[in-house]
Amino acid sequence: MRIAESLIPPIGERPRVIDWFDHKMPEKLRLDLLNETGEWHVLGAFNWDEVANDFKLTPASFGLEDKEYWLCEFWSGHIRRFSSAKPVVYRKITAHGGIVLSARVVDNDHAIYLGSDFHISQGLEVADWKEDEHGVAFTLRLPRTATGNMVLAVPRPVEQVIVNGGMIEPKQVNDQILQISLHFEGFAQVEVLYGEKRPPDLDSSPILG
Repeated sequence: MRIAESLIPPIGERPRVIDWFDHKMPEKLRLDLLNETGEWHVLGAFNWDEVANDFKLTPASFGLEDKEYWLCEFWSGHIRRFSSAKPVVYRKITAHGGIVLSARVVDNDHAIYLGSDFHISQGLEVADWKEDEHGVAFTLRLPRTATGNMVLAVPRPVEQVIVNGGMIEPKQVNDQILQISLHFEGFAQVEVLYGEKRPPDLDSSPILG
């Protein structure tokens, strides 16, 4: 039921097959999406072998521009960053298994919706998005009762998180990554309010996972 719920509503777009002529069964798919949160890519990598395999991925693996990207893996929720200079390796992908990733360009000056476990697209559940110097406000909308987690990259420390008018306690994974656990019926209006600015010399390039 959980898997079925994550597919509703249907995306309604066809992914691009990246390696159509490279393998008997294609292993990589890419779907480019755009909404109020900006542009992102849903990436799928699949292991059709009879044994577990490691996947080493770079932007070029999926025909993406040579930039640095945030990656959020749908099933595990692991967050990483990758680029041509810093590939990532997903180890021991099970036989006939796969991973589904959202990829968004790193931008340390703005909040970035990295993904969630609410919908397989990791973004189409966002109905609106507004950001200013004080924080970011957005609405999650789904045709059902939903329980799960969403993840943001934030440019500044967070002072408050308000959901449907009530304050909640988020999980500050590190100085950049904020995880918010939610339970809502139909929609959730989320406000993330920033605190003081970070020192300019703070190193803010962790890799999670």
